[in-house]
Amino acid sequence: MRFDPGNLTRHRNRGDHDPDIDRLLVLGGTVAGAFFLASLAPPPLAWAIFGGLLQWAALGSLLAAALLREPVWAPQVTLWDQAAALLLLALAIDLALDPQAVADQLAALQQAGVAAP
Repeated sequence: MRFDPGNLTRHRNRGDHDPDIDRLLVLGGTVAGAFFLASLAPPPLAWAIFGGLLQWAALGSLLAAALLREPVWAPQVTLWDQAAALLLLALAIDLALDPQAVADQLAALQQAGVAAP
């Protein structure tokens, strides 16, 4: 099976091609991209930024699903499912964060003049 970006909005299964694979690859690429961008931040802030980026990505998936009028209850993976997975991962990350460590890191960066107030 190969990745077909043109198949992201068409929900037809042609031959042995599985459209769910395309959606899951896009989901994995989104998570990997958010993780890469978050890894550029200081370690205590990286997880908070990662969770925030995943929330924005989920919002983008929700908007795309609404604009493309995808059915919510479909037999294949849709943008609604992608948004739910991104929000679930973001929630798990936010629940695992230590808010005091993030606040301490932000305070240290503000005192060093690195972060805006």
